[in-house]
Amino acid sequence: MNVSDCLRDIYIGTFAEYITASNSLGAMVKEQSVLVNSLFKLEINLMQILQKYKKPVHPQEEDIFLEPIAKQINIIKNFTIENGRDCSYLHYISDSVDIFHWMKESDLEVFVERFSDYIIAYKDIYRDSSFGVKLSRWLETWTRILEEFSESVLTNFKTGLVWHGTENLPTQAVLGDKTEFRNYDHAALFKEINQGENITRILRRRNESAEATNSTSE
Repeated sequence: MNVSDCLRDIYIGTFAEYITASNSLGAMVKEQSVLVNSLFKLEINLMQILQKYKKPVHPQEEDIFLEPIAKQINIIKNFTIENGRDCSYLHYISDSVDIFHWMKESDLEVFVERFSDYIIAYKDIYRDSSFGVKLSRWLETWTRILEEFSESVLTNFKTGLVWHGTENLPTQAVLGDKTEFRNYDHAALFKEINQGENITRILRRRNESAEATNSTSE
């Protein structure tokens, strides 16, 4: 079973139980779970990219595919900051959601080990009868997600992020080995490309703009 299939199994299994438990609690917990659902889908999408394509030449190209996960984690954390005073349970998710941003870690065993403390603490909490049946079920499903996701990452990426595919990334096919690629706001650059602009014209225009700025500053 490949890593993408492993994550899908978690998604249709334990993660689906977490969504159901979140929906039963409703309100802010349900809203937060919608954001977490988007995050998990981004993880699955990343696994599909890693399986299909080979490692890009430029690190910035790789970052383009990793950045959405980091942004979604920040959205979840900001949501919790804004609403956590009214619903303290949101912190159980946002405090441990960083496990989904494992891709840049040099030692995944050490990284994953950090989350074992959350797993132990959460188990103590949801096993406490005073916590409430619905809340216990909700936190128990999230704890299992942490366990299963940790195992999946360590099994498939023990030495770090690996590109298993044989095809070039579409971005690489467009940009080739242009050294100018390293110097730009890459998200904005690809937005322009996706809108149909020619890459040579884009780079020339940006070079002219940079030169004009430098001349003015001198």
